[in-house]
Amino acid sequence: MKKIVRLLVVLSALLLALSFTACAKKETKPTTSESSTTASSSEETSTDDKAISLKTPIDHTWGTVTVRSEWIKFDKPYIVEDEFSSQIAAVGDYLIILTDKTKLNKYKIDGDTLKLQDSWTLDQDYEVLSQGPDNTFFLSGFMSPLLRMDLNGKKIASYTKTDQATINSDGKTGLDTWPGKTPRKLTLGETNVVTEPLSEFEGYYITRSVTLNNHKFLLGSAPDTEPYKAYVLDNDYKLIQTLGSDDFTEDSSLGSIESIIETDKHYVLLDDLYDKLSIWDKNGNFAGYIYEQDLFGTNYTWNYTSTTASDGTAYIGLNEDRGEDDKTTELLIFKVSGL
Repeated sequence: MKKIVRLLVVLSALLLALSFTACAKKETKPTTSESSTTASSSEETSTDDKAISLKTPIDHTWGTVTVRSEWIKFDKPYIVEDEFSSQIAAVGDYLIILTDKTKLNKYKIDGDTLKLQDSWTLDQDYEVLSQGPDNTFFLSGFMSPLLRMDLNGKKIASYTKTDQATINSDGKTGLDTWPGKTPRKLTLGETNVVTEPLSEFEGYYITRSVTLNNHKFLLGSAPDTEPYKAYVLDNDYKLIQTLGSDDFTEDSSLGSIESIIETDKHYVLLDDLYDKLSIWDKNGNFAGYIYEQDLFGTNYTWNYTSTTASDGTAYIGLNEDRGEDDKTTELLIFKVSGL
């Protein structure tokens, strides 16, 4: 598959870069700032006339239903440096966007356009963005404090001793994961967080989590097995379903799930490795799939991210390379309905 080949090329380049770094024996000093608050505001830089152009909207027939994607364009093309780090969260009338681990932006959702309202630079690296209560959001990152912030970029709360956490939108509980460690349930207070290991997942290799209002998800594999699975938890953080085939050749097998949307009828798993939306009904049965190219019209994508607004509108973000001759990567946002 084209994405697997591209991933191998990227990994080879990273290994080569690391070997040069080791030979140079350069010393680096760690960041000493502990504030992790937003440090500055800035405008998005303008880009050239090579910006991506796509057909929109696209109506795709899936079984007996029509699934529609509508490209919601930024007021200026959004360029990303790190193809794997983009995160989005719908907060009030805004879309909060985290890219390149330190760039935090607030966009106003204005019809079919996203208009930049504010932009901040974070003092530490963050990889995970979650919706919070009362027009707030959470930022989480390995070796960085878990932050709760408001739409003005003000830090409301800070928590320590978490790895990569996804927080429920009520701001009370969440999941904390790190590859090779037993995942933990988090219970947040005003100033502290209580952690509780999920013992039924001891020995599992869990790589990430997704925390939604009705269900929670742990992503990874069971002890001594290879197949990648999505483990569905109820709001008591108990396992109720397991999604994903044991057979890699089946359409229901999973590659690398980076985000999940839950609708009234389905779990929609966004599979970055297999370039598709893997769709399951609420009884845990495989319902089918849609290739991203068919739904979005994209060709060179990386890194799924998604969010559902308070009115039920689902947004999916993709990082799309401009093409073989231009390695510039743009973040694209789509509004998706019909699932």
